[in-house]
Amino acid sequence: MHSLENRINSYKAWMQSEECTPNTLSMSGLYAEKGHLTTKCYFCSLTLKEWSSSDIPTKVHFNFSPKCCIFNLSKIQSRKKTFIKEIWPHSLDLAEKLSSQNFFLFIIKNEIPDEIFCYKCGYNTCELKNTENLVHALEHKKVCPVKSKQQLFTLKNNSPLFYVNLFQGKYISAFISFIESEIFIPNEHKEKYKRLLQYGQCYNIFDNVDTCLESALHCLVQSYEERLDKLIEEQIKSLQNFIGVSRKK
Repeated sequence: MHSLENRINSYKAWMQSEECTPNTLSMSGLYAEKGHLTTKCYFCSLTLKEWSSSDIPTKVHFNFSPKCCIFNLSKIQSRKKTFIKEIWPHSLDLAEKLSSQNFFLFIIKNEIPDEIFCYKCGYNTCELKNTENLVHALEHKKVCPVKSKQQLFTLKNNSPLFYVNLFQGKYISAFISFIESEIFIPNEHKEKYKRLLQYGQCYNIFDNVDTCLESALHCLVQSYEERLDKLIEEQIKSLQNFIGVSRKK
């Protein structure tokens, strides 16, 4: 039940409810167990029974298990716990480094076992065998745009922290759409888009495509402007040195 996809699929039969649904339960780390309306948390192993249609999964889970790692992701030890050895496809040393860069592991689809998110801003990456992806991840903390002093999980709305909004269910629709999507992008185009989007290191994956590309293009232009400014400075310095030498002669 390591992925959101698997947890959702575990609910073969469930009561009708607007609040307590397979999607909201799964987002809170809960999957269906044998027994009437029984669930278990993948992260902390808490078992909860006899759910009612008015229950709010995250609230119930938090009230019974406030020390569950998903509610304490501002702590590095809690982020480390999400990198479960049997599931994580890379080294534990890398998991520790990523935890120190604000990342936690939250797998959405089964075929992407290294989906990581910054608990503060929601910056997301995967396929960490790709050198560029890995470099961006290991340098993320210094460019993370969220400077909020808030750290603790809260059931109140409007938190500046991504992980709080995530487990409150703000992004459920986006995650479900991602699970159900079957968009085909030819391999020859994937690398082009990937290189472009990697210039926008702090884009939120829940932004639309236009916003992501606009951010990436802005970062790309800014990068070229900085390189051009540096080149001009070097040329001016070189010219000044040349003039200085000529005058001495």
